[in-house]
Amino acid sequence: KAKIDHVTGITANDRTYDTTTNASLNTGSATFNGLLNGDSLTVGSAQGQFADKNAGIGKTVNINGITLSGADAANYEL
Repeated sequence: KAKIDHVTGITANDRTYDTTTNASLNTGSATFNGLLNGDSLTVGSAQGQFADKNAGIGKTVNINGITLSGADAANYEL
């Protein structure tokens, strides 16, 4: 299998303050380092957490649990 060594382009959606660190993610613009020309990959799932519960702009979001999906996902490992 070919290796995807990192994924970029995932962003967190804006949200109303609710005392939690849960982040809803937008994976529609994700790009995959290691993707071969002509192959198709998408993010199957991913979880995000804001660094803290405080409201703000430009906050750090930790993303984990990324899985690959798409027509060629079986040919890659992350």
